Amino acid sequence: MKIPCIFKLPITSFLLLISFVSFSQKDFQGKAYYESKTTVDMSNFGGGQLTEERKNKLLNE
Repeated sequence: MKIPCIFKLPITSFLLLISFVSFSQKDFQGKAYYESKTTVDMSNFGGGQLTEERKNKLLNE
């Protein structure tokens, strides 16, 4: 059975794409970092029941 020439390029491209995706994900080791641009207002946090020591501990974690 002979495959028409018009199908050879898409089939080959698809197989190459699948192989690249499968091999690239096996060795992926990355880290994501998030940095908040907002500040925390601790004056109303906890309904006024938290001590200053506990507020500082929460902020530094």
